[in-house]
Amino acid sequence: MAGIVLLERRLAAADTIIFVDLPLWMHFWLAAERQISAARGEDRSDPLEGCDQLAVTRRLFELIWRVDQDLKPRLQAMLERRPATAAYHHLTTMAELDAFGRS
Repeated sequence: MAGIVLLERRLAAADTIIFVDLPLWMHFWLAAERQISAARGEDRSDPLEGCDQLAVTRRLFELIWRVDQDLKPRLQAMLERRPATAAYHHLTTMAELDAFGRS
């Protein structure tokens, strides 16, 4: 619950909000690609020191599911009440995400 309160405070204070709202299957796909790369021994572009990427696969997938099912609806309700002064970007496709990253 403390995390939700903190998120509400951050949203209220934000001047820019970027909501990356990809379909659930895409989150699973991206996570699977990352895990396959780890299994092949490929280096990540953003390695986490001391993190065994393969050991966290099941927990990662469970977290993705829990966020989509439990937290995302709460986040969407918070975003509906976001400050009118905040710039808001709702990205729902990889193309939008890539374009936003290039801008």
